[in-house]
Amino acid sequence: MSTDDAKEIERTAKLVAEGAEPAPEFGRGSRVYNVIDSRQSYLQDVVVAGLRALGFEEQAENSIHFSYEMVALTPATCVELGIELSEEDKRKPTSRFQAARAWV
Repeated sequence: MSTDDAKEIERTAKLVAEGAEPAPEFGRGSRVYNVIDSRQSYLQDVVVAGLRALGFEEQAENSIHFSYEMVALTPATCVELGIELSEEDKRKPTSRFQAARAWV
């Protein structure tokens, strides 16, 4: 958290304490979209199962997990896209074939 963020939180807390209108409440959404790495799919399933076990069937149905995959660019692709590489990355194999051959 930045210093500016901390100051904003402190300022907001003081305003509420002084009787100003409180900030809007959160957590009243009817549907939740979680955009999380696919490696977290099992844990998202656990959350949904937990909601169901506690009797929150509607909330479980409305908890949506959009998963995404990680990608790795080859050094050649980085060069083509104009992405600067370290000397170590420049020496890495540029294809799966070369990577497999490097381990033989």
